[in-house]
Amino acid sequence: ILNKDASNLMTISNLFIRNANINGHDYVGAICGLAKNVSFVQCTVDSTTIKGNNAVGGFAGIFKNSAAIESYTKAVTITAAMYGGLFIGVNDSADRSNVTISESYAKGQLTCSTYGGGFVGHNGFKATVKNCYVIIRYTGQGSKLGLFCGVNDTLGVMENCAYNNNLHGNLATSALFEDHNHLDQETYF
Repeated sequence: ILNKDASNLMTISNLFIRNANINGHDYVGAICGLAKNVSFVQCTVDSTTIKGNNAVGGFAGIFKNSAAIESYTKAVTITAAMYGGLFIGVNDSADRSNVTISESYAKGQLTCSTYGGGFVGHNGFKATVKNCYVIIRYTGQGSKLGLFCGVNDTLGVMENCAYNNNLHGNLATSALFEDHNHLDQETYF
């Protein structure tokens, strides 16, 4: 989804995707592979499997100067070689704008070889994620993995975010998933 006018974000709201099975190479996601200058409001991906090589996310492969507000990925399974995340593979703020992913969460299973993050694989320069949480189950082996973020660039912002702090096992029940105010074994930063 591309919007050439960076000063006005195109808005997409109330989009719901369920039971998708998506295979791709680079920039792979359920809502879109690449979102540029787009704001997503109250969009959801549920019970979806996504496989790809680079920049693979449950919601989108790459955000370039894009935002997500009150949006969710639930019961997603992500397999990526590099930059994989249950919500987004790469959150990029290339023109240094202050677009934000906020009030959103992700829950699911991630297999990523390098730079896998529970919520975001790579949070770029001045890219912002705030008031978000992730419940993740890692499978397989990898390097440079993070419970919330695989790699956060200089000046990348993650504010008031939370993740479960157990890398192994089934980490959440459906009741826990629906309760936005409580995380089992939570960690905030």
